[in-house]
Amino acid sequence: MKKLLIIVAFLTLSLSSSAALLTPTERGKTVPTIAANYVDEFKGYKVVETSWDWLLRPIAIKQPICAYFRIRRINDDYYFGLKIMLTSGQVFAIEKAAEIIFILDDGSKYTINSTSYEVSSKGAGAIGLSGSGAQGINIQYLSVLDPNFSILAEKKVKKMRIYTTDGYLEDDIPEKGASNLQTALN
Repeated sequence: MKKLLIIVAFLTLSLSSSAALLTPTERGKTVPTIAANYVDEFKGYKVVETSWDWLLRPIAIKQPICAYFRIRRINDDYYFGLKIMLTSGQVFAIEKAAEIIFILDDGSKYTINSTSYEVSSKGAGAIGLSGSGAQGINIQYLSVLDPNFSILAEKKVKKMRIYTTDGYLEDDIPEKGASNLQTALN
Protein backbone atom coordinates (compact mmCIF):
# COMPACT_ATOMS: atom_id res chain seq x y z
CA MET A 1 0.00 0.00 0.00
CA LYS A 2 2.86 2.39 0.87
CA LYS A 3 4.54 1.65 -2.46
CA LEU A 4 1.32 2.42 -4.33
CA LEU A 5 0.93 5.77 -2.53
CA ILE A 6 4.54 6.70 -3.26
CA ILE A 7 4.13 5.83 -6.95
CA VAL A 8 0.89 7.83 -7.23
CA ALA A 9 2.50 10.84 -5.48
CA PHE A 10 5.57 10.65 -7.74
CA LEU A 11 3.46 10.47 -10.91
CA THR A 12 1.29 13.38 -9.80
CA LEU A 13 4.33 15.56 -9.07
CA SER A 14 6.01 14.54 -12.33
CA LEU A 15 3.01 15.35 -14.48
CA SER A 16 2.28 18.68 -12.79
CA SER A 17 5.91 19.85 -13.00
CA SER A 18 6.17 18.80 -16.67
CA ALA A 19 3.06 20.78 -17.60
CA ALA A 20 4.55 23.96 -16.11
CA LEU A 21 7.58 23.70 -18.40
CA LEU A 22 5.66 23.54 -21.69
CA THR A 23 5.86 26.51 -24.04
CA PRO A 24 2.73 27.79 -25.78
CA THR A 25 3.74 25.94 -28.96
CA GLU A 26 3.96 22.63 -27.12
CA ARG A 27 0.44 23.22 -25.80
CA GLY A 28 -0.78 23.37 -29.42
CA LYS A 29 -0.41 27.08 -30.21
CA THR A 30 2.06 28.42 -32.77
CA VAL A 31 3.30 31.48 -30.93
CA PRO A 32 6.97 31.29 -29.90
CA THR A 33 7.70 33.20 -26.73
CA ILE A 34 10.63 35.37 -25.77
CA ALA A 35 12.50 33.18 -23.30
CA ALA A 36 15.29 35.67 -22.49
CA ASN A 37 15.68 39.40 -22.88
CA TYR A 38 18.55 40.96 -20.95
CA VAL A 39 21.76 42.97 -21.13
CA ASP A 40 24.93 41.07 -20.18
CA GLU A 41 26.31 42.95 -17.17
CA PHE A 42 29.96 42.26 -18.01
CA LYS A 43 30.04 42.91 -21.77
CA GLY A 44 26.96 45.09 -22.21
CA TYR A 45 25.58 42.81 -24.95
CA LYS A 46 21.81 42.92 -25.53
CA VAL A 47 20.54 39.32 -25.69
CA VAL A 48 17.07 38.28 -26.88
CA GLU A 49 16.14 34.65 -27.57
CA THR A 50 12.97 32.73 -28.30
CA SER A 51 11.86 29.57 -26.55
CA TRP A 52 12.68 26.26 -28.24
CA ASP A 53 10.09 25.31 -30.84
CA TRP A 54 9.81 22.27 -33.10
CA LEU A 55 10.88 22.23 -36.71
CA LEU A 56 10.77 18.48 -37.33
CA ARG A 57 9.20 15.85 -35.07
CA PRO A 58 9.47 12.09 -35.52
CA ILE A 59 5.87 11.10 -36.13
CA ALA A 60 6.81 7.49 -36.77
CA ILE A 61 9.90 5.33 -36.58
CA LYS A 62 10.35 5.94 -40.33
CA GLN A 63 11.21 9.59 -39.64
CA PRO A 64 14.80 9.51 -38.33
CA ILE A 65 15.24 13.10 -37.16
CA CYS A 66 13.65 15.24 -34.48
CA ALA A 67 14.69 18.92 -34.58
CA TYR A 68 13.95 21.91 -32.38
CA PHE A 69 15.13 25.46 -33.02
CA ARG A 70 15.36 28.85 -31.38
CA ILE A 71 16.45 32.25 -32.62
CA ARG A 72 18.98 34.15 -30.55
CA ARG A 73 20.04 37.75 -31.12
CA ILE A 74 23.14 39.17 -29.48
CA ASN A 75 23.27 42.89 -30.30
CA ASP A 76 22.75 42.80 -34.09
CA ASP A 77 23.99 39.23 -34.66
CA TYR A 78 21.38 36.52 -35.15
CA TYR A 79 21.97 32.83 -34.39
CA PHE A 80 19.90 29.81 -35.33
CA GLY A 81 20.04 27.37 -32.42
CA LEU A 82 19.31 23.76 -33.35
CA LYS A 83 18.73 20.69 -31.20
CA ILE A 84 18.71 17.46 -33.19
CA MET A 85 17.90 13.94 -32.01
CA LEU A 86 18.22 10.79 -34.08
CA THR A 87 15.70 8.03 -33.47
CA SER A 88 18.39 5.50 -34.50
CA GLY A 89 20.54 6.25 -31.43
CA GLN A 90 23.59 6.72 -33.68
CA VAL A 91 26.44 8.94 -32.45
CA PHE A 92 27.18 11.80 -34.86
CA ALA A 93 29.15 15.04 -35.05
CA ILE A 94 28.92 18.36 -36.83
CA GLU A 95 32.07 20.23 -37.83
CA LYS A 96 32.67 23.94 -37.42
CA ALA A 97 31.34 25.81 -40.51
CA ALA A 98 29.27 22.75 -41.57
CA GLU A 99 26.23 23.70 -43.61
CA ILE A 100 22.51 23.39 -43.27
CA ILE A 101 20.88 23.91 -46.65
CA PHE A 102 17.20 24.74 -46.71
CA ILE A 103 15.08 24.46 -49.85
CA LEU A 104 12.46 27.20 -49.77
CA ASP A 105 8.93 27.24 -51.17
CA ASP A 106 10.04 29.10 -54.32
CA GLY A 107 12.75 26.48 -55.04
CA SER A 108 15.64 28.68 -53.94
CA LYS A 109 18.27 27.44 -51.48
CA TYR A 110 19.34 29.08 -48.22
CA THR A 111 22.54 28.11 -46.38
CA ILE A 112 23.67 28.67 -42.81
CA ASN A 113 26.91 27.50 -41.14
CA SER A 114 27.65 26.05 -37.70
CA THR A 115 29.70 28.15 -35.31
CA SER A 116 31.49 25.26 -33.58
CA TYR A 117 32.39 21.56 -33.69
CA GLU A 118 29.98 19.42 -31.66
CA VAL A 119 29.67 15.69 -30.95
CA SER A 120 26.32 14.21 -29.99
CA SER A 121 25.65 12.97 -26.50
CA LYS A 122 22.70 11.50 -24.62
CA GLY A 123 20.03 14.10 -24.04
CA ALA A 124 21.79 17.01 -25.77
CA GLY A 125 19.01 17.35 -28.36
CA ALA A 126 16.16 16.97 -25.88
CA ILE A 127 13.63 19.52 -24.71
CA GLY A 128 12.72 18.53 -21.16
CA LEU A 129 12.53 14.83 -20.31
CA SER A 130 11.26 13.72 -23.70
CA GLY A 131 14.24 12.31 -25.59
CA SER A 132 16.67 12.73 -22.70
CA GLY A 133 18.01 9.22 -23.33
CA ALA A 134 18.49 9.71 -27.08
CA GLN A 135 21.65 10.77 -28.93
CA GLY A 136 21.41 14.43 -29.76
CA ILE A 137 23.27 17.64 -30.38
CA ASN A 138 22.78 21.29 -29.45
CA ILE A 139 24.54 23.62 -31.91
CA GLN A 140 24.40 27.21 -33.17
CA TYR A 141 24.36 28.34 -36.81
CA LEU A 142 24.63 31.74 -38.47
CA SER A 143 24.24 33.23 -41.92
CA VAL A 144 27.03 35.36 -43.36
CA LEU A 145 25.02 36.57 -46.38
CA ASP A 146 21.73 37.20 -44.54
CA PRO A 147 22.74 38.01 -40.95
CA ASN A 148 19.20 38.61 -39.62
CA PHE A 149 17.55 35.66 -41.47
CA SER A 150 15.21 38.01 -43.38
CA ILE A 151 14.87 35.54 -46.27
CA LEU A 152 13.74 32.76 -43.90
CA ALA A 153 11.22 35.19 -42.40
CA GLU A 154 9.70 35.81 -45.85
CA LYS A 155 9.75 32.33 -47.42
CA LYS A 156 8.69 28.97 -46.06
CA VAL A 157 11.18 26.15 -45.64
CA LYS A 158 10.21 22.94 -47.45
CA LYS A 159 13.24 20.70 -46.93
CA MET A 160 16.40 20.67 -44.81
CA ARG A 161 19.80 18.99 -45.22
CA ILE A 162 22.18 19.01 -42.23
CA TYR A 163 25.78 18.11 -42.99
CA THR A 164 27.56 15.91 -40.44
CA THR A 165 31.02 14.34 -40.33
CA ASP A 166 29.46 11.10 -41.69
CA GLY A 167 27.55 12.68 -44.57
CA TYR A 168 24.22 14.41 -44.11
CA LEU A 169 20.75 14.15 -42.59
CA GLU A 170 17.87 15.22 -44.79
CA ASP A 171 14.12 15.50 -44.36
CA ASP A 172 11.03 17.39 -45.49
CA ILE A 173 9.82 20.10 -43.14
CA PRO A 174 6.11 19.84 -42.31
CA GLU A 175 3.93 22.92 -42.86
CA LYS A 176 3.58 23.43 -39.10
CA GLY A 177 7.36 23.39 -38.55
CA ALA A 178 7.87 25.92 -41.37
CA SER A 179 5.18 28.16 -39.85
CA ASN A 180 6.83 27.93 -36.44
CA LEU A 181 10.11 29.16 -37.92
CA GLN A 182 8.47 32.05 -39.79
CA THR A 183 6.54 33.11 -36.68
CA ALA A 184 9.73 33.15 -34.59
CA LEU A 185 11.51 35.36 -37.13
CA ASN A 186 8.68 37.89 -37.49
